[in-house]
Amino acid sequence: MSSAASFAVIVTALLWWTPPADAKPNPTPVIPFPSTCTIVNTTYVDCSRCRLHAVPKYIPKTVETLDLSHNSISRLTNESFSGMTRLTTLKLEYNSISKLHSDFFKDQGRLVRLTLHHNQVGKLPDNVFNHTRNIEVLDLSFMNNGLMRIPGPALRGLQKLRQLTFRSNRLQSASFGTGLSLPALRTLDLGKNKITSLQDGDFVALRNTSLTTLSLSENSIMEVGSKVFRQFRSIDSVDFSRGPDPSVIPSLAIALSDVRTQKLLLSAIGLKKWDGDNFKDLRNSSLTILDLSSNNITQLDSSFTGLTNITNLSLAGNDIHDITKSAFTGLHALRILDLSGNKLTSLREGMFASLLPAPVDHLYLNKNVIANLSGANVFNGLPKLKYLKLALNKISQNITGDEFQGLNQLEVLDMGANVNVSLSGDAFRHVTSLQTLYLNVVGLRNITITPSPFLSLRALKKLDLSNNNMAAVNVNTFANLQKLETLYLQHNNLYNMWNETIMVPFLRNLRTLRYLDLCNNGFQNIPNRTFVDQSGLESLSLCRNKISHLQDDVFTGLSLRSLDLSQNQINLINSTIMEPILDSLEKLKVISNPFSCSCDLRWFRNWLSTTTVSVVDLKKTKCASPPSMRNKPLMSFHPEYLNCDHELPLYAWILIGVGSASIAVITGLVVRFRWYIMYYFHLINAKRKHYVRLGGDDTNFLYHAFVSFCNKDKDWIEEELLPHLEEQHNFRLCVHERDFVLGRKIMESIVEAVDNSRFTICLLSENYLESRWCKMEREFAMANIIHRDVLIIIVLGDIPINKLTRYYKLHKTMMNRTYLKWPDQPGRERDVFWQKLVDVLRDPDMRVNMNNNV
Repeated sequence: MSSAASFAVIVTALLWWTPPADAKPNPTPVIPFPSTCTIVNTTYVDCSRCRLHAVPKYIPKTVETLDLSHNSISRLTNESFSGMTRLTTLKLEYNSISKLHSDFFKDQGRLVRLTLHHNQVGKLPDNVFNHTRNIEVLDLSFMNNGLMRIPGPALRGLQKLRQLTFRSNRLQSASFGTGLSLPALRTLDLGKNKITSLQDGDFVALRNTSLTTLSLSENSIMEVGSKVFRQFRSIDSVDFSRGPDPSVIPSLAIALSDVRTQKLLLSAIGLKKWDGDNFKDLRNSSLTILDLSSNNITQLDSSFTGLTNITNLSLAGNDIHDITKSAFTGLHALRILDLSGNKLTSLREGMFASLLPAPVDHLYLNKNVIANLSGANVFNGLPKLKYLKLALNKISQNITGDEFQGLNQLEVLDMGANVNVSLSGDAFRHVTSLQTLYLNVVGLRNITITPSPFLSLRALKKLDLSNNNMAAVNVNTFANLQKLETLYLQHNNLYNMWNETIMVPFLRNLRTLRYLDLCNNGFQNIPNRTFVDQSGLESLSLCRNKISHLQDDVFTGLSLRSLDLSQNQINLINSTIMEPILDSLEKLKVISNPFSCSCDLRWFRNWLSTTTVSVVDLKKTKCASPPSMRNKPLMSFHPEYLNCDHELPLYAWILIGVGSASIAVITGLVVRFRWYIMYYFHLINAKRKHYVRLGGDDTNFLYHAFVSFCNKDKDWIEEELLPHLEEQHNFRLCVHERDFVLGRKIMESIVEAVDNSRFTICLLSENYLESRWCKMEREFAMANIIHRDVLIIIVLGDIPINKLTRYYKLHKTMMNRTYLKWPDQPGRERDVFWQKLVDVLRDPDMRVNMNNNV
């Protein structure tokens, strides 16, 4: 086995290893392989989509909601949910569970919601829910193997069950058996099974139950017992869509006549012909909503006599091409009639007359093939109509106004997406209560007629004229719309209304306008005072035009919350343009403009960095110029790098800062090493004045030592040092009072003496420390240490340590180098002192034998 394979085996073994029972517990929960759950908090754990094969053991016992959906769990055990006594919601859908047992849920007495759909459960034990009597929602739908029958015995005791779903199984019957009571049940879904008949005794176990929804959709039901629903007190909605044969409608109507039902769905059952007699047993029933959509009905030539309580009738998505004058007879309570998606080619006079006296207020005629509205009285019978939808038809005509005669209460008219609509001056004279009008994509070329077709629409709040390629509107077209709040004019060609020489104020008097869309009109210019009457405007869209420049006062007087300037030719936005709306603006869009990222854009770029306004797609907004910034993000432009105010740019300040710092460092170094600098300066100056050091090796010095001392210590020099070294041992010493040339500068004399002496002897005393000249001689001697080991320190008397530490360099030198101390009493110690000093002056290597004492 390869090393990699061995390593994989070891890692897998470690991941699955379980410690022995007596092992100390690990304070960190064991994380199962291959992925982990999310413990949102102590009451909610999300284990969905974690590729689990079993229920994890580390789930907190305090959990109330546990999501184990979308895994590969195939087996539950008695310990799977052990100790989880607070569990109220358990989601097990989309797994491979095939068996359930009551002991699996022995601790789940509080369980309210259990979802098991998309598993493989084929049978439920009779006692499976013995420990979970509080379940309210139970979903057993979409089982792969499929339940063959409704497990009535297993449901016993679930007195609180409100929602039960068996959808998409293999149920052969809707029977719940006997000995069962589900008094709280409200929703029952038996859709998409193999049920072919409904027998009278199928729901006897649900006696006196009131359902809100009963779904039997997508079942091929061929037979309906006349008393099958008698057990229910009421069923608000019964769904038989996409399932039963149309031939069972009469028997279905008989069965529903015994129960209060409000909604009946018969969508997509293949019904080819409407026959009111099929529903004669529902006449005068409580039925209010009837859905016959997506069938194959071609003609309405039979009345709805008796269906007096129907308020909502949907015939959408059929093949209806003709409606007789008496078709809607009997629908006295109808309010919503949906005829959308049919094949009506025209609307004739009196087509809806049979709807009287029904209070119809919504009529959907969209998605037909209506070519024209023929003259007056088309909508006779609809005096209370408020919503009329004629969109997505083939209407091609001039609207004279007679088409909408009688619609005095109409509030919404949708004629959008038709072929070619033109408007006369009286187009809407009969619909003066209109509040919303859609005329988008209807082929309008212009609205230049007078008086305006909108003259009578004083109540209009919303007008959509978009996508018409209109080239012109009259200056008074909208002048009388005193309550207009929303105006859509996008995707037209109104650019000639506003240019450098012409300004047609077609927006005048629209003082209530809140939302205005002028995108895609080819505008190159927005003149000043264009929006002078729109002080309440909140949203303005000028996108996808050719605007290259905005006038300084174009937004003056506005309190915009949203502004769209995207996809124009704008290269500059300055403070003067934006200042009037800065306090109110919440959303701004400027993407796809050729911004010139130069000094002129400085204000806008800086504003973008600090504003709280939501700038849409800011990261995608780019510069177009200069060439160095082309196609780079606008936010990568930093105007502070430019000398916009003839001020030094940032990089210059950086250079100045670096230079200042360098000067400060150099100054510090000069101060730190000033004595070395002074020493070499005077040395070079002396050489310039023809001072020449003696050549040769270390023996070729003018003096053996230069003596640096304070005049107050002169007696010791004359009485001790000079007699012993010069008279007894023939050393030549340099003493300033004796050997310095008269008339020479003292500084130059000191430098020459230090440089021409093999050693410098410092006679260190309290007087010495306080002497300015001695300090200079000492520092020069230390500077000379760089080239030669020259310094010999002789300590004369006791120097307090607190005085010595004030002279940092001297103290440091004495801590790191050897020195001599003059003994206070004559005797052997003084002999040793002189011997060491003589040895060092004769042989420099002997300095290592001196004692390091103070």
